[in-house]
Amino acid sequence: GAGGRLGIRIGGAAAGQFDVLAVSGTAALDGVLNVSEVNGFAAGAGGVFPVLTYTAATGDFATRNLPAGYGSAVTATSYLLSLGNVWIAKGSGNWDVATNWSLNHVPTALEDAVIPDRGTAGVAAVTVTVPSSGQVARSLLSQENVAVNASGALTLGVGASSIAADLSIAGGSVTANGTLAANSLTMSGG
Repeated sequence: GAGGRLGIRIGGAAAGQFDVLAVSGTAALDGVLNVSEVNGFAAGAGGVFPVLTYTAATGDFATRNLPAGYGSAVTATSYLLSLGNVWIAKGSGNWDVATNWSLNHVPTALEDAVIPDRGTAGVAAVTVTVPSSGQVARSLLSQENVAVNASGALTLGVGASSIAADLSIAGGSVTANGTLAANSLTMSGG
């Protein structure tokens, strides 16, 4: 409820090194989430931590006290914390809309863009569209489809990027200065 508090400690990136609360049913999220890094741990780029698991969730924490640079997202089966800018829109949408991202701005060249599973668990049913040029991120970690339309341009930095769904480039461009892996690639247009 609104008066509830959940404290999460992150002491490493491997399973067992950060707290996880497992809910066997629906998690009704509200109240305060307090997160701290412990034992000298400092999360690196692209760190993703599923700190709360459930079969379904409603709401979100009213207050999130997170270490600097962390974003959060309610997904189909888990609450994720990530060192980066997390896609928080409930469904499909445009990359260049600030309110679709946890840090309330589009990803920058110094941030990892994280697009968690936003729909049915394990099914890529959401598409994040890059509709304009000049879009950037240090890296991209996506569980959902990414589409770059004819006027879109996405430049990724030297970090390793992966899309566990479809990458569709319809006349636009994607420049990866590091590795980029995708489940499938569809290219069309000029």
